[in-house]
Amino acid sequence: MSFPARAACVDTGSNAIRFMVADFVSPSLYEPVVMQRAPVRLGHQVFLNGRLTTVTMDGAVRAFAGFREEMDRLGVTHLRAVATSAVREATNGDLLVERIDREAGIRLEVITGSEEARLVHLAVGSRIDLTGGQWILVDLGGGSVEVSLADDAGMLWSQSHTMGSVRLLEELSSSVEDPGRFQRLLTDYISVLRIPAPSQYWDPSGVIATGGNIESLALLAAATPDQNGVSRLLVEDLRRVIEHLSR
Repeated sequence: MSFPARAACVDTGSNAIRFMVADFVSPSLYEPVVMQRAPVRLGHQVFLNGRLTTVTMDGAVRAFAGFREEMDRLGVTHLRAVATSAVREATNGDLLVERIDREAGIRLEVITGSEEARLVHLAVGSRIDLTGGQWILVDLGGGSVEVSLADDAGMLWSQSHTMGSVRLLEELSSSVEDPGRFQRLLTDYISVLRIPAPSQYWDPSGVIATGGNIESLALLAAATPDQNGVSRLLVEDLRRVIEHLSR
């Protein structure tokens, strides 16, 4: 790429589709031009029966058609559009990809959990100085959770788990006849997410969490973002918010 350049990205998540256009003056320095959020919950039904509904796909295609109009109006020269766990797991996800290509002229790339973790590391590194430490990165999504151990050079270890807020909500709505099922599911989630304890080989400098879920929790805990948009949330404050909500 030559700079300056006007680029766009689309993050097709399980709970919403996010669209952004930005002007780049260098590979890491940019100014947002347009930011939009389309409330299309692609994870609805996918995490229960494995398929995207026609109504949901129609909503996603309409959103992408709107993005295309906006990009044409703004003269966007570069684009990357990605989809995560909802489309990745849907048995008819390829149909959505085909429709978006045909009806909106946008190539939607379905990425792996490992690629999600790599992009999270790049995003975190652009906002937080990771030099001289090893960090636990946790991306809390609607359909998946990516947990990584990383430093300033890259990721040292990474795992992707098929769990998330939308998936939990769908499970909760289907657990009316068996309330204990939801509690068992949460117990299973917690057991899977046990991160290896610090050892002689690594001693984490802290935990960095990303995603709309943790951002909402930080707001509830009155954590104020700094000039880079990063909020510092003490574990004690997080526990206090969780205890308050659980009442």
